[in-house]
Order: sequence, then structure tokens, then C-alpha cells
Amino acid sequence: MKVMKDMRYESYVGGERCTLKCVLLICAKEMERQVEEQSARRRDLEMTLKLLEKDAWAKQATVGALRKQLEDIKVINQDIGSKIQVQLRPTVMLFSLLVDGV
Repeated sequence: MKVMKDMRYESYVGGERCTLKCVLLICAKEMERQVEEQSARRRDLEMTLKLLEKDAWAKQATVGALRKQLEDIKVINQDIGSKIQVQLRPTVMLFSLLVDGV
């Protein structure tokens, strides 16, 4: 409720009687509080994005290292397979002779 009294506006804010200046101060403080909240949310969001980017880079590095390890293991596996074939060749030939000779 606003009334004109001695060229000053008066209002009731939160059950208390306030002048226009008082109302404007209350509005300014509320707007300031909202700006601070938005700034805090923005900072939190920026920090979250930075952490997610850092996590993504770390996971990409891990995937790269795992791919390298997989390639190394494939090469080792092929080398072992070749060595086993060379070592087993005489045994396979002997077994073949025994089976054919039976």
C-alpha cells in the first residue's frame, strides 16, 4: 500500500513501513544478492567444466597408453607363438611319423 505523505512515498515491506528510498535499498540489496548467487553458480560451473576437461584429458592419455600396451602385447604374443612353433616343429614331425607308421 502506497500513500503520499509530506512528498514522500511510503510502502509496507515485510510488514514494516518504509520510504521509497528504503524500498529501493531493499530492491538493490536483493538484486545484489541475486547477482552474487549467479556469479557463484557461474564460478562453480566453470570449475566443474575445468575438472571435466582435466578428467577427459587424463582418460584420453590412459586410453592411449593402454592401446600402446596392447600393441606391445600383440607383438610379444606373435614372437612367443613363432618361437613355440619353431620349438614344437621337431616334436610334431616325430608325432606325425609315429602316427603314420602305426
